[in-house]
Amino acid sequence: MRFIRPMVYSVMAIVIGTSVFLLTSKQATSQTDPVNQTHPTAYIETNEVSASFKVGGRVTEVLVKEGDVVKKGQVLARLQSTEIEAKVEQAKAAVALAQGKIAEAEGATATAEAKKQQGIAGVNVTAETAEQQVAQAQAAVSAAQAKVDGLRNGARPEEKKQAEIQFKAASEVYTIAEQI
Repeated sequence: MRFIRPMVYSVMAIVIGTSVFLLTSKQATSQTDPVNQTHPTAYIETNEVSASFKVGGRVTEVLVKEGDVVKKGQVLARLQSTEIEAKVEQAKAAVALAQGKIAEAEGATATAEAKKQQGIAGVNVTAETAEQQVAQAQAAVSAAQAKVDGLRNGARPEEKKQAEIQFKAASEVYTIAEQI
C-alpha cells in the first residue's frame, strides 16, 4: 500500500507532462482546422431547415436559393414585423420629443439672457438717474448757499438801486390808480 500512491502520482505526472508536450509542440493537428481543409468535408441535403429569428414576423423576402453556399452570419431572409416597426416609430417619437425639449431649453436660456441684459440696462439707467439727481441736489445746495451768503453780506449797491427803482415805479402806479 505504501508504494501504490507514489506510483499513481508518478503515472499521472507522466501523462500530464506528455499531453502538455504534444499540445505545445504542434505535432497533433486538428482535422477541422481551416488550414488543413481544401474542400468541404460533407454536404448536407435536406428538404426542411429549422431557422430561428430574434423576433417574430412574416417572411417577406428570401435572399438565397436552393443549392447556394451560405456562410455563418449571412442574411438568409427578411421579416416583416409590425412589432419592430412600432418600436422604430416609438424611437423616432422619443427623438422628436427630446429635440423639442432641447429647443424649449434653448428658448428658456435665450429668455433668461434677455432678462439679464434688461436688468443690467435697468441698473445702468438707475445709476445714471441717481447721478443726475445727486448733481441737481448739489446745484440746489450751491444756489441756497449763495443766497445765504448774499443775505449775510447784505444787499449790494446795484440791488439797492434796483429796489429803489421798483419802489418808485410801484408808487407811481399806485398814485395813478388812486386818481381813477
